[in-house]
Amino acid sequence: MAIYRMYSGDDGHTHIEETPLAAHSELLKLEATKGVYIRTRPDQRMEPHPAPELRWLVVLSGIMEITPANGGDSVRLSAGDIVRITDITGSGHATSFIDNCTFAVMPIEI
Repeated sequence: MAIYRMYSGDDGHTHIEETPLAAHSELLKLEATKGVYIRTRPDQRMEPHPAPELRWLVVLSGIMEITPANGGDSVRLSAGDIVRITDITGSGHATSFIDNCTFAVMPIEI
């Protein structure tokens, strides 16, 4: 299990970095009732886009890969991995589904 932070940098591009669990005390405040569960097929791909809102993504099963739109290093996510998504501006990221994937998306309350 890993936790990542995906954000828009000063350069206008998405960046992804692994972060320690201790850096995310807000995970204790998540409410599952505000989440959406999504299932995909291996042949699905989301073209580059910025996130529509601040959100958490939790991979429940399967494998997905997130790639910054500017061609930066991809991150492969599997069951148990969590991403704090804040790249709501800039060039965004693309998502490819390597395997049948189920994940939950929950808004980040400000």
